[in-house]
Amino acid sequence: MISITRQTVIFFGLLIGLIISVFSNNCFAGNDVFDAGKILKIEMNLTFEPSEHILMANTKVNWEKTSPDTFFFFLNKNLAINEIRVNEKSVKSSYGINGVDIIRKLELFGETDADKDDYEQLSLYALPVGQSQKKHEIYFQYSGEIFDDVEVASFSRWEIADETTGLISEKGAFLTPGTGYYPELPGSSEPRVYRTTMTYPDGWEAIAEGAIVQRSDNNITFDSEHPIDGSYIVAGPYKISSISRDETEISMYYFEGSQDLTERYINASADYVDKYSELLGEYAYSRFSVVENWFPTGYGMPSYTLLGSSVLRLPFIIYTSLGHEVCHNWWGNGVFVDYEDGNWCEGLTVYCADYLYKMEDSPEGAKQYRLDTNRDYTDYIVNGDEDDFPLTEFRERTTPGSRVIGYGKSMMVFHMINQRIGDEAFWTALRNVYENNKFSKASWQDFIDAFEVTSKEDLDWVLQQWIKRSGAPALALKNVEVNEKGSESILEFDIFQEQASESFRLDLPIKVTFPSGNYYEHVLRDMEGVLYHARIKLEAYPASLEIDPEMNIFRVLDPLEAPPTLAGFFADESPVIVIPDTPDTMLAAYRDLADAMNRQGTATIINAGNTDNIIDKTRSIMHLGIRDKIKVLDDHSLELEGKILEGTDIAVAYASRDENNPALVHLAIWGESPEAIAQLARKLPHYGKYSYVAFTAGTNIAKGQWQVKGSPLHYKFAN
Repeated sequence: MISITRQTVIFFGLLIGLIISVFSNNCFAGNDVFDAGKILKIEMNLTFEPSEHILMANTKVNWEKTSPDTFFFFLNKNLAINEIRVNEKSVKSSYGINGVDIIRKLELFGETDADKDDYEQLSLYALPVGQSQKKHEIYFQYSGEIFDDVEVASFSRWEIADETTGLISEKGAFLTPGTGYYPELPGSSEPRVYRTTMTYPDGWEAIAEGAIVQRSDNNITFDSEHPIDGSYIVAGPYKISSISRDETEISMYYFEGSQDLTERYINASADYVDKYSELLGEYAYSRFSVVENWFPTGYGMPSYTLLGSSVLRLPFIIYTSLGHEVCHNWWGNGVFVDYEDGNWCEGLTVYCADYLYKMEDSPEGAKQYRLDTNRDYTDYIVNGDEDDFPLTEFRERTTPGSRVIGYGKSMMVFHMINQRIGDEAFWTALRNVYENNKFSKASWQDFIDAFEVTSKEDLDWVLQQWIKRSGAPALALKNVEVNEKGSESILEFDIFQEQASESFRLDLPIKVTFPSGNYYEHVLRDMEGVLYHARIKLEAYPASLEIDPEMNIFRVLDPLEAPPTLAGFFADESPVIVIPDTPDTMLAAYRDLADAMNRQGTATIINAGNTDNIIDKTRSIMHLGIRDKIKVLDDHSLELEGKILEGTDIAVAYASRDENNPALVHLAIWGESPEAIAQLARKLPHYGKYSYVAFTAGTNIAKGQWQVKGSPLHYKFAN
């Protein structure tokens, strides 16, 4: 699931005198970690008043304590607690600011990597419950304003969701576990069941996880059906369309004007549920719903997905992202992530969805996906300024580089395991993990254990090398020669690993092509060391040798292995943006675009006449107003490298490599009018994998990658 942004904590105290003593330094000795207990069930009655942004709630928490006599809980700082009862006994209390150190206190609850920015909207309370019994029913009545207005996400590369910690408005309600709309424990908490009743205005509908227990005109109750690790609430002026597929209700919650989308989304969702039930194991819920959102999102919750109106109308979403979110009902919402050991969920969901669809479509599409993944790692991590880190440290994507690792590298690790052990052992292991860990946490170790069982092979080296280590191999092919002995040809060559880190153990595919067109494929299994010498007997003299031609290894690419792309520029933390000398109206448009592309404030923006002093061949460059590859045919058509582009207000962007340093990318941007240029600021970051893109009046009319002309891992023999 695309994680929903949360922000920091300001601590309030409940029963202020007790809080001061409970949180005092004398209460915790040494490095002891405080156990906050376990929530078994949460029952909520929620009422929305959209015009005032108000939430009114009556909530019952079934809490099982361990050693402490105090129930510590988070709640949104804007929610005033009106009443608390513990086991039917009212609690009278006073309220005040505690003022404790946030991060230090969170560490006492096991939050060793807590960030203040994750908790800004919350308050932490402490409630004494006494020692008489282990399990308690705690009743809360609270109300207040929930309105964190939607903001554009902090980074846009591949980002399709805007950000909010939660809000209630006349457009709709959107509440997440991070909103703090129900009491939640600090530190790690176990999954639990929820029963949620919602009351809302006329013309509204609401949805939560699981099955509908009761429904009336302005009221609905959901049962989560299974333990989940947090509850998400969506409500608004929805209409609902549904079908039944094999006893599963498939629905779409949509706004007025989106009726034309319902049939396609409902049928596609039903097909995805069937697909993953067969591939991974039986679907766990009685319902699945596609829910339209009024701001851009792409979230997958247990039993439903929340997709923004603009997202739903993108032509590719139904064939890609929709299936990805359905798949999260198996990975992430079916088997939970043990975050202490790293988030495996996004990479596995990509492998079982986005990448699987490419494999099913064509081998060429799957290869391109792997190449794009390796290229993005090379651009953003190796040649860019983002930090590398092992998969055990990935929690959620916060930057393009973190996505490259947590989604891309993780996907490639699963791919390399599949290549090693084969489809039958691979998919059987995944089904076993799902069956054995359903509605409980799983770690990377659990997956490696499962793969070892089905393959009957020790794979601990995969865990140590690909998951617990950062980095990737950088391969070089050298010293290629062929010696003929009778009817045989002896092919010899050296493979160097040139990365700065220690060498990797690899199953390295090679391909030898003969003049006849026939070819020989082989895997150099368990290849290790900085230098590996290969010696292979062939039945004929070869025409060419290719190393990892299908991009089956996660590795650093030589610049000449992949075409230049827009991402090559976006990955540079301190690029140069060159503004042209041009008429006033266009100059203003280009200046605005330069400012928009410099949102982080790290680029250097200069005029075209000042390039000699700033371009030092170590920084990528965006040239605005350049059209050296563009030929204007007439008022409504252009030619770009043999491609005809037709329309009005055309804008074009295309990438090329620096002649002296191929790792650097030059990005040229040109538009017919200020209106054409103005459309690019938000669109270009979403087309990073392409070498060229073109738009007319803001609509994409062309995109693609330049053809790779040669690779240093491809050796051609003389005839």
